[in-house]
Amino acid sequence: MPLWSLVVALLAIPLGNQALHGRIVDSVGQPVSGAAVLILRGGQVQSTIVSGDGTFGPVSLPPGDYQVQVTAPGFQTFQQTVTIGEQGQDIELKVTLLLQVAGEVVVVTGAQVDELLARMPDRVTVIDRQDIRVLQLDTVGDALRAVPGLGVLTSGTGPGGLTNLFPRGGPSDYALILIDGIAQNRFGGGFDAAHLDTAGIERIEVVRGPQSALYGSGATNAIVQVVTRHGGPSRVDASAEGGSFGTWRVAGSGAGTRGRWIWGTAADRLVTSNADGQWVERWQARVTNDDYSRLNASGSVGWSDQPGHMVRADVRLGQHERGEPGPFGSNPLGLYRGLDDSSRDFARSSMVGLTANWSDTGEYRHHFQLNQTTDLSERRDGDALRARERTRRISAAYQLDLDRSILDWSAGTSWRYERADSTDLTATGATPAPVARFFSEWFLEGRRRLGDRIALTGGVQIEIIERGPLPADADPAVARPPANRTFTWPIMPKFSASWFVGPFSSRGWTKLRLDAGLSAKAPTALEIAITDNPTLQPERSGSVDAGIEHAMYAGRLLFEADGFRTRYTDMIFAIATVPVGGVPTYHVDNIAQVRASGAEVSTIWIGGHGLRARVAFTWLDTDVLALTRPAAIPPYAVGDPLVRRPPRQAYAELTWSSARASAFVTTGGRSRMTDVDPNSGSAIFDNPGYVTLAVGGSLSIGRQFELFAHARNLLNRSYEEVLGYPMLGRSIQVGIRVVRGH
Repeated sequence: MPLWSLVVALLAIPLGNQALHGRIVDSVGQPVSGAAVLILRGGQVQSTIVSGDGTFGPVSLPPGDYQVQVTAPGFQTFQQTVTIGEQGQDIELKVTLLLQVAGEVVVVTGAQVDELLARMPDRVTVIDRQDIRVLQLDTVGDALRAVPGLGVLTSGTGPGGLTNLFPRGGPSDYALILIDGIAQNRFGGGFDAAHLDTAGIERIEVVRGPQSALYGSGATNAIVQVVTRHGGPSRVDASAEGGSFGTWRVAGSGAGTRGRWIWGTAADRLVTSNADGQWVERWQARVTNDDYSRLNASGSVGWSDQPGHMVRADVRLGQHERGEPGPFGSNPLGLYRGLDDSSRDFARSSMVGLTANWSDTGEYRHHFQLNQTTDLSERRDGDALRARERTRRISAAYQLDLDRSILDWSAGTSWRYERADSTDLTATGATPAPVARFFSEWFLEGRRRLGDRIALTGGVQIEIIERGPLPADADPAVARPPANRTFTWPIMPKFSASWFVGPFSSRGWTKLRLDAGLSAKAPTALEIAITDNPTLQPERSGSVDAGIEHAMYAGRLLFEADGFRTRYTDMIFAIATVPVGGVPTYHVDNIAQVRASGAEVSTIWIGGHGLRARVAFTWLDTDVLALTRPAAIPPYAVGDPLVRRPPRQAYAELTWSSARASAFVTTGGRSRMTDVDPNSGSAIFDNPGYVTLAVGGSLSIGRQFELFAHARNLLNRSYEEVLGYPMLGRSIQVGIRVVRGH
């Protein structure tokens, strides 16, 4: 070997370098192939792929401290700090990856501090980024169909149709929706899940049961927390797809860290014709007004100089447009008068948030949040405006966490101002009469662990709701008298407990849990203003649920079962009064007492070679217990079940994923349920049950490209989730995704 070649070779080897190598196995010692190993130091990232026998490396590294992250589909992320010295032997790292089903995922919802999923006393379901990618889910509403106890119903033929969430038999405004801790619900709690896309989402956490003690009125039966990607190794991905019903979608997201700065961004654009062009035999006409389009964009930027110190700003903008041909399906009372070719809905939304976390010692942590959200919606007939509504919310919150050896505490306060302006909210002479409210809230939560097997959590929130005065409205259809300023102050306590029957182990465990609490939900703007009784009280509920969680076979099989019972009091209903030869008037009041009880069962199985299966089943029983007025509430009477609450619903999925490919089969549906006439809402009819089937898969080409495709309603079934709105037939989408970064 020439002398000059030897000199060059020696100079190319950094002095003091050591090699890092290792082996990746699962909890039963089997090698994990296709995992990614990231080695981070400051803004520098090195990556290597694990071979088929689970080994990686050697990777030559200069002296210093490195953060090693190991990720693999279906497994939890492993992190460890490795120190490379000036001299010494090579470092061998043996990594044992735990399956995600093992419950060691950190969740941020359900308690005021981060907690391991397996140790949560509440019923929590997590849908992570891997689930969203493999199942090719476009919206949060689609993702929530896998959650037991959460009814997802769409009033429309396809994408963009009004999508309501009915948590555990409660009304559709009894679930609090959060994006990175910022509430998205409209005035009074309503939320349409059809327009929230999945681009840039890290995971979705769903907590069932009473949560008002921690999150205030509105978190009556459930919380849906969307956590977006923010920080970590730099990564950018983009996708484009198209297919049936003139549908195309482009989406992209990115996240990363550069020095002390942390960022994340996402965008989504979808256009579809839905049922446009479809021939409706009943009306002897073609649908011409069912198209839908949406555009969403979001971004976040943060700064952190050390763990425990962080400032973050979030911005989210969205808009959508949809044609409204009306309920051209089932027409039980014969009141539908034909396809509407001019009514269209327009909406715009914006969200701005500022969050700061500061930890001065190991015991004290401070959290601040300030945000504003605005929603504007319009309905038009051609160029003529039919209705406009605008909701604005400004909120501020502070929380203090104290870690103590005996008892951990969280305490805080928040203030929220919300206002609703609408063409339906008027005073005498058709002058605008907006409805405004101010919330001031104080909460206290304590957490105590008795050894490693018992966890107790108790909390209470006191909320003062102040509603401003309202002028009179002499319109005969409203007949609202003047209303003075009102104050209500619901007190909402909660208690949770969990007990590991045996010692907690990554190989399996059995956990029992109990949860009980009181909740409240303030009235909507229309309930307050379009009535002769504007002094409504918040709706209230008391709930208790108990469950068991059993993991076995090294965490490869997880079984969960829960039973719940909720009693709703002061529920608000509207009664229409039609004098002979006169104009109908509406009386809205705290009229009904309602019961909802049921059970939720779910099982997750992790097999070998990337296989995973999940099954969820919900039983639900609801009925009206009492009415405070002698007349029945159309369409309800004492003993009736609540409409649009299916007694049984089920979901199942089977997925397979590897480093280069994935595939899925899902099926879901519900039993027969009661529903209302879609045109008048004045009579109850049966809505038949249904079952749907979907399949799909993906294939990677190189390390940056991925082809994917899916088919929904594969068997081309005809069904209506909501009476009067036929769902689309078989649809097929194909697309490509490009990924850059780690």
